[in-house]
Amino acid sequence: MAQTRKVESAEKLMKYIDDFIKYCEENGEIPSNYNLCKFLSVSAATLSRYEAGEGNYRGYEIPFKNLRQYREHRLLTMLEGDSKKAAAAIFQLKQPFNGGYVESTQQVDQGATVTLKIEGVGGVDAFK
Repeated sequence: MAQTRKVESAEKLMKYIDDFIKYCEENGEIPSNYNLCKFLSVSAATLSRYEAGEGNYRGYEIPFKNLRQYREHRLLTMLEGDSKKAAAAIFQLKQPFNGGYVESTQQVDQGATVTLKIEGVGGVDAFK
């Protein structure tokens, strides 16, 4: 595992994330935020601040776009390579940090018809 690091810049974070991707590929690790925290030796709160890219961490969100693309590519490769893993890959692709895909449903507006029978309820006068 990596030593404790201080990430001084977005460029440094980009290098660390590239190293993290390489580490995951070489060791068969899942490129999750949990593993990224371990790799960078940072807390989940610090990782969230990096990802938000606010204040002192302006620009730090950009390397996470590359990581998101890598995660998406990895899952799409799983879909093509092993049909048994397809359901898990699809579920993971729906998570915001893996692409955030949303299944869209098509709605066909065919209208609706409502028929009211007013016999026995006071006739037409009941609806005034």
